[in-house]
Amino acid sequence: MIARIDPIARSLVGRFVFKVSVSAVLALFGKSGFLLALSGLLALYGMITAVTAVMQGQRFTMHALNQWDEVLWLSIAAMGCSLLQQSPLLQQATP
Repeated sequence: MIARIDPIARSLVGRFVFKVSVSAVLALFGKSGFLLALSGLLALYGMITAVTAVMQGQRFTMHALNQWDEVLWLSIAAMGCSLLQQSPLLQQATP
C-alpha cells in the first residue's frame, strides 16, 4: 500500500511526522508540561503551514493531499493534546 502513494502525498506525510517528532522533542524541554507544550508547538506549526498554503495559492481538494490536509492533521493533534492535558485522568490529586 505504501508503494502506491504518490510522491507528493508521501512527502506530506513525512513532513507531518517530522513536525510532530520535532514538537515532541522540544516539548520534553518545556517547563509548562509536556502536553501543553506539545499542543502549543503543533498549533504553531499548523499556523505556519496554513500561511504557507495561502502564500502558495493552494486550494482544498478531495483528489490529492496538500498542505491544507497537513494543517487539519496538526490542528486535530494540537486539540487532542490540549484535551488530554485537561483530562481529569491526568490531573494529579492534591492532598
